[in-house]
This record gives sequence, C-alpha cells and structure tokens, in this order.
Amino acid sequence: MIEKDDVRAAVQAGILNEAQAASLMQLSHARAGARRDLPPSDEPFELFKGFNEIFIVVGLVVLAIGWGILVTTLVTIRTVDLNNTALILGAVAAVMLWCLAEYFIRARRMIAPSIALTVLFAFNSFSTLNIAYSAPIMVGRGDLSTLVYPTALSCALLALFWWRFRVPFALAVISLGVYSVTLLVASGQSENAATFATLFQLSADGPFAWITLALGTVIFAAAMAFDMSDPHRVTRRSAN
Repeated sequence: MIEKDDVRAAVQAGILNEAQAASLMQLSHARAGARRDLPPSDEPFELFKGFNEIFIVVGLVVLAIGWGILVTTLVTIRTVDLNNTALILGAVAAVMLWCLAEYFIRARRMIAPSIALTVLFAFNSFSTLNIAYSAPIMVGRGDLSTLVYPTALSCALLALFWWRFRVPFALAVISLGVYSVTLLVASGQSENAATFATLFQLSADGPFAWITLALGTVIFAAAMAFDMSDPHRVTRRSAN
C-alpha cells in the first residue's frame, strides 16, 4: 500500500511534482471518504490516527508522573545539591524522552504521542532549568527576571527538538515561550507590571500591548509563510 509518506518521498526524489502528488492524494482521500463531508476549501484535521494512540499517551503521562514522584523522593530523602541534581535528573529525563520520540515520532509517525512528548520535553526543560537557576526561590521573592534565561534556553532546546522531529505543535510552544521571554524582559525594564489588560490595551501604560501586537504580527507572518510555501499540501510545511 502506498502511503502519504511514500508520495512525499516521490516528490523529494523528483518522480512526481507537487501538483501531481496533490492530485494523487486528493484522489486517494476521495476514495477513502476522508473529504466526503468537507467543504472544498477545508482540510482534514487529525488529532490521532487510532485509539491505540490514546493509550500510549496515557502511558506516557503515567510514566512522567512516576518519574516526577521518583525525583521528588530522591530530593526529599537525601541532602544533595539541588541545582546540580536537577540538571542531572533533567538530562536523564531529556534523553529518555528523546529516545521515545525517535520511536513514536520518527519510526511510528504517531500524532497524539508526538504532541504529548513535545509537551513533556518542554515541561522537563523549563522545570529543570528553572530549578538549576534557583528561579522558584527568586520568583517567590517577587523577582521575575530569573525566569528569562531558563525560558529562553527552554525555547532553544525545544527548537532543537522541532528541528529533529518536525512536530508542528512544537512551534506553537516555542512561540509562546518567545512571547513570555519578551514580556519578562520588558517587565524588568518597565516601572509598571504587566497585567492581562495591559497585554492587549494599546492605550495602557507600558510597552506590553505593543509587544503583543508586534510579536503577534511576526508570528502570524511566519505561520503564513509556512502555509503558503506548500500550496498543494504535499509536504508537512503547511501543518507547521
């Protein structure tokens, strides 16, 4: 059976052009009934391919909870250097998640586990780097500036994750991370604290609403560039 990945490989090998591949995939979708009830301008949306992906996601969540309990127990019962311990355990968790991603994303091409592994990798990077930088202690004292570097490094690690596995959902998380870093930097240089209203009200004091407008425009332009670069919907660029 010829699958979608085979058609994409044929385009990359020069056997088919994108228009021919799009026509072939459209015919395949029509025969399978995937587009039968969709308007002509709409596209099929897949959150998971089969119910087995739900069980895999549940297993990944249970595994993550178990790992979190183990780490908490090790830190609690032993007097250790919390910063270095967080880096070591975080690195071990990152390697485990990377290996799982190699199997579920690159080998099995599963959708729901890809999103779950992206979220877990982002959470592990953010929490590990925050503890290593002692950010929770400083945040408790009202100092948000210590969140800048951990958040920025987490975005960089997640960008590496996206570069390897090309999970579109990772770009959404990276965008939110970049937005958070920008707001944190602006908060450190502004006399007024950011609130939900000042993030969107251009007449409010502070640069936060202008940052939202500017960064939102840039992210929207990048998203449209990805989408318009794949008009025949043959590659995965439009999904990003």
